[in-house]
Amino acid sequence: MGPISLTQDAALHDVKAPAATPEAGPGQQHVLGTRVDFSASSSDDTIAYIATATPPAGLVAGDVFAGPGYSDLTNINTLVAAGSIEKFVSPANAGGQTWIYVQAGEAIARGEAVMLDVTAAGAMVVLKATDASKVIGVAQWNIPNTNYAWVLCAGVGKVKSAGALAQGDLLATTTGEAATAAAGVPTYGLSLETVPGASLVDASIHALG
Repeated sequence: MGPISLTQDAALHDVKAPAATPEAGPGQQHVLGTRVDFSASSSDDTIAYIATATPPAGLVAGDVFAGPGYSDLTNINTLVAAGSIEKFVSPANAGGQTWIYVQAGEAIARGEAVMLDVTAAGAMVVLKATDASKVIGVAQWNIPNTNYAWVLCAGVGKVKSAGALAQGDLLATTTGEAATAAAGVPTYGLSLETVPGASLVDASIHALG
């Protein structure tokens, strides 16, 4: 898979707030709605390091700590060993991924499914999804309100479950969080794990994009 760095100045894990002034440079790094496809790989590919429930100072669970090009590997290894961050990867032999560039219309948490805000004049502004048939992607890290970021619309990633899921359950949503889809209800993914309650779950995602 790759490249993880999309340009010299921007990478897949970047979450950018709108610039306060023109002199500060644009927070937006790509044209909204841009899609990028990463091919399948025979090895795990690191996408980002994400804060856990015991995060480094200044972060909360689900925030991006760093990308794969972070220079201080000693610090990375120490924080991973301490459980403060975890490596988020595109798994080997999982079929690749497709991502889409959006702007958050509200705060989006890691693993929440998103849909377009149809009141946003055609822009790729997203809200927590209320209907699986409208899901265009799933956030793989926290995205603060108004920030720009990439969301995963196809491939293996994380979803935030509202409760228990069984391996093989098709996924629906009413709040951005995943739940088992009833028969005949639109779905946006498939759970790859069994969990007894609310959790971050590995899933095969197949959103509209």
